[in-house]
Amino acid sequence: MRKIALICRQRPSDWVSCRSITQNLINSYSLEFPSAEIRQFYMEESASFLDLDQLAEGIVSFKPDLIAIVDHKPHPAVLFELLARKLKSWPRLVIHAFGDFTINPNEWLRMEELFRSAQPVFVGASEKQQKLLRSFISGRVAWVPFPVDSSLFSFREGAYSGLRKEQGISTSETILLYSGRLSLQKNVLLLMRAFAAYLRFNPQARLWLAGPIDDLGIPYIGKTPLTGLLAADLIELRDTLVADPDRERVQYLGDLEAARLADLYAMADVFVSFSTHNDEDFGMAPAEAWCCGQQLLLSDWGGYSSFGGQRPGSVDHIPVQISGRRIQPELKACIKGMASMASRNRTDADRRNVSEGAREFCSCESVGRKIGDMVRNGSDSREPFSGFTQAFEQLARAYRLNAKAPFRAAEGYSNLYRELYDSYF
Repeated sequence: MRKIALICRQRPSDWVSCRSITQNLINSYSLEFPSAEIRQFYMEESASFLDLDQLAEGIVSFKPDLIAIVDHKPHPAVLFELLARKLKSWPRLVIHAFGDFTINPNEWLRMEELFRSAQPVFVGASEKQQKLLRSFISGRVAWVPFPVDSSLFSFREGAYSGLRKEQGISTSETILLYSGRLSLQKNVLLLMRAFAAYLRFNPQARLWLAGPIDDLGIPYIGKTPLTGLLAADLIELRDTLVADPDRERVQYLGDLEAARLADLYAMADVFVSFSTHNDEDFGMAPAEAWCCGQQLLLSDWGGYSSFGGQRPGSVDHIPVQISGRRIQPELKACIKGMASMASRNRTDADRRNVSEGAREFCSCESVGRKIGDMVRNGSDSREPFSGFTQAFEQLARAYRLNAKAPFRAAEGYSNLYRELYDSYF
């Protein structure tokens, strides 16, 4: 592999996780192919047709052996069409599918004939996303976890007790930590209910919430709350369920930088997320916490289900149920999961062991090796790309009929959603 062209934006994504993923993918390619000339080609959302034409000219002139899409926006349809006109033959083409792959079905369908020539490899970030993509694509579909920067997120000897001592927090107190966007689909209201119940059994417990508050709602079924409503609901729920003296045990820490998050991962006892977000293809926050040696309590949903195999016992999954307008784990199971994980006495040796397993799974170095194997040996034994499936056509039709709420039904989630996302349960 002599030359590799990585397609991304110069202006970072508004989504913190996507910013991390793109930069870490770039690092993974650089680590795995140290002798290759790797060049980033920037495709901005504001790019005009002329800008994209010049970009395509630059890529063709570079003569890459491999082109890889390593960002989630903008959609590469126009760029691919321009490249198809200018290239004599396609180099290897790798498309890393982010969680929002499914919100652009009509743009991907537009590429169907082009892909029969280009023969791309679509790369999901988890086993369940791979299964989802395979239900949409007749062609090569691999899965490689998104990478974590282990120079920022890894086990640190003595950090658990040392950082707690600095903060005046006893090691006998249980800290449950959630980081990431606080939103309806992340089920943070369920998390608050579960913690309030658990606090009655363990009065020394704390719940820390870190991340931006997101009022996105559940747009796929047309549920869009008023700005600020989620924050108000969280406060009201805490004040209703938690007695006044104990309310300080629930803390919202804001949107934090990576170094501060790493400290929280080192201090906490359990990372908790009951997310059933539509785009939960992987899970950067739990991956980062895991690389720090943290144990994880997760919903058995989407990309979350791929965590744990490398270090059994360090990750517990809670089954997910769908009912009307809600997709979430059962409250009692969440409470039981908190109690079970928090009761485990863990040493620094345990945390180091978990960190080593996590980094084997998703460090930039490990992911680079997986990408290298995929590129050199082929992704799997399936037939080359022959087209998109009928299920993908159905998805595209749903977006054409109602782009803002393609899965809305009178009772909540449509039957189409249940059929298409069956693999995420």
